[in-house]
Amino acid sequence: MIAALEATLDLEIRWQGAALDRLLDEDHARLVAKVVELLTRLGWETRVEVTYSEYGERGSYDVLAWHAATRTVLVIEVKTDLPSAEATVRKLDEKTRLARKVAREGLDWRAASVSRVLVMPDESTLRRIVGRHEVFFDTVLPVRAAEVRSWLREPEGQIAALWFLSGSNEAARIHRRGGRHRVRVPKSPPESDATAA
Repeated sequence: MIAALEATLDLEIRWQGAALDRLLDEDHARLVAKVVELLTRLGWETRVEVTYSEYGERGSYDVLAWHAATRTVLVIEVKTDLPSAEATVRKLDEKTRLARKVAREGLDWRAASVSRVLVMPDESTLRRIVGRHEVFFDTVLPVRAAEVRSWLREPEGQIAALWFLSGSNEAARIHRRGGRHRVRVPKSPPESDATAA
């Protein structure tokens, strides 16, 4: 009947009176703001929604951060849902590979190293999804919360991390001082930055 009327049917999912996509956008924005606040407290310079277009590869960085003392660029991808683990990591790989060039040309950040972190809210549903892909995530993003917090205070070397960002106590956790730390690197690291310049 819809086709006969040459009409279209649009479905909108609403939850408690609000459009679901708008709620997800608001959750995403809040998580990005929390990440920026934490990094700023630790002396990182941050930019949000930095766009890029390189040889047909296009997108934007949720957060691109710079630690001037160590000349470290940090690529942060923020996700409030995870429809495809493989697609998410593939896009994060792309952003990491291009980050040195984007940071240098757009922000005059001349990186000695580039790291990447996938940030998600600390929710049981997302943890279950990640748990179903445990081997995959342990291989490509092996670093977890405690090591991330330690590394952010004193970035040394490169990390590839999955960080479930918790609530109000995260700021206190991240400011606790710790000793030296080891950093695990992914078994299949992103392409060398030198080749992407």
